[in-house]
Amino acid sequence: MIDWSHYMPAVIGLLGVVVGGVLTFGMQARERRLNRLATIRTEVAEVVILSTAIQEGLQTIHMPAVEYKLSKEQIESVIPQVTGEWLSARSKLIRLSHTADKATKQAADQLLLSLKTATNYLDPHSRPGLKTDFECADDVLHDLESCANALSDVSQALPIRRHMVLKKHQKIRELESR
Repeated sequence: MIDWSHYMPAVIGLLGVVVGGVLTFGMQARERRLNRLATIRTEVAEVVILSTAIQEGLQTIHMPAVEYKLSKEQIESVIPQVTGEWLSARSKLIRLSHTADKATKQAADQLLLSLKTATNYLDPHSRPGLKTDFECADDVLHDLESCANALSDVSQALPIRRHMVLKKHQKIRELESR
């Protein structure tokens, strides 16, 4: 017969090592998840700032240009700034769509599409905008703003609620487009 009283300290020690290992692994996984979430939120904040700068640049080009007829030099001075911000925002959005969760990826993809649409339509030399004399500029810029807000809200929401926040923003965009 085995006398367990001699082995009990070893079993308790082994159990302590296993429990300690599981707790350490769990805390490291939690720390990695929190670091990843902080990185995604930082990238989202940078993208929202860039999209706002692009929106303001496009407004500078078009809103006064239609009403007050800015000089060609004034319009041309804003275009390189918008182009640089567009390239930076595009690379960050593509990176986000590869590293973020599904809801954040969908919001980033919507913002990327909205940025493409806005820059294509509101480019002073573009065919779509020139054909309509940029009369849909307000709608295009509003869509860009709502997509940026959606991405920001989705990234700030709790992981369980992200999908619901994204759906809410999509329904609001549908209702506004009617």
